[in-house]
Amino acid sequence: MATRADVAKLAGVSEATVSYVITGKRKISQPVQVRVNKAMEKLDYRPNRMAQALAGGKSRVIALLFPTTARGVAHVDLEYGLGAAQAAQELGYHLVMWPTLDRSVDELIATAKSGLLDGVILMEVALEDERVQQLKKAGIKVGLIGRTGPEFGDEIFADRDFETAAYDACKYISSLGHKEVAFLTERTRGKSVVVAALTRTKASMKISGKNHGINIHNFECSTDPDEGRKFLKQILDHKPKITAVIGLNPGAMVGLLQEANSQRIEVPGRLSLLSMATPESFVSATSPRLTTISPPAFEMGDSAARRLIASLEGASQDDLPKQLWSGSLVIRETTGPVRA
Repeated sequence: MATRADVAKLAGVSEATVSYVITGKRKISQPVQVRVNKAMEKLDYRPNRMAQALAGGKSRVIALLFPTTARGVAHVDLEYGLGAAQAAQELGYHLVMWPTLDRSVDELIATAKSGLLDGVILMEVALEDERVQQLKKAGIKVGLIGRTGPEFGDEIFADRDFETAAYDACKYISSLGHKEVAFLTERTRGKSVVVAALTRTKASMKISGKNHGINIHNFECSTDPDEGRKFLKQILDHKPKITAVIGLNPGAMVGLLQEANSQRIEVPGRLSLLSMATPESFVSATSPRLTTISPPAFEMGDSAARRLIASLEGASQDDLPKQLWSGSLVIRETTGPVRA
């Protein structure tokens, strides 16, 4: 196995210079960097990242705080993670998936203070997210998949354009003649923290529904297919005038569609379904195939990681322009004209 001394000998430099090239602690001329990197590649030398961190260098490791539930990890969350992992790898960093059932960042802070972690990407961001301030107070760079409120001072994020997504959904459903529409989101009752995405989308749906002559009926349930099955019975029994469902709850939307198939309820004849959160890679598993306006989760994860790493490398906020993604309407088999 090659050592740092072997790399130094092949590159014609000192071991200290090899260390500076790896850690970036001192400025090294471009020709020397090239020689050292070529020597490491030729010898298949892999720096000991933990040793670098303990020696005070950058670990070149970032963490993605990954939300989990008792049922596992949501498919769309995996896509965010895959996008972030690819970006990190391309930029010479490692991404650690950090699953958590709660919102504590104490363990993350301890790991970062030990020098084994350079920055953190948070998901399921709240409008007033205490985790952001806790991490910043500890001197840890933070990136977000989501946004806090404008008064809360978040800096690095990749998020969805909820206003445009809601507008596109309501415009399309309205064009099919639907007037009574259910909007199904994740349950927030009993939760100490409400994710900003839910707050923003509900507000946008209210405005867009009104602008397009649609009565929006708000419903919520857990992200469980069984809850989606119960929801179908609920609207059929108590809200029979509803002819379309727009969902920001992928698990429940799948259950709703499965129950409709089981009861031989025509989709889209009796009920049109449009999902705003089902990833494109999962649509092929639905039958009939769901119409969607889904976030480009892979691209958003990629962007969040690139922005965080750019900040770690010294980029200013002026170098990191804000970007929002609405997602594109893809018309498939679960939406159609309201039945006369």
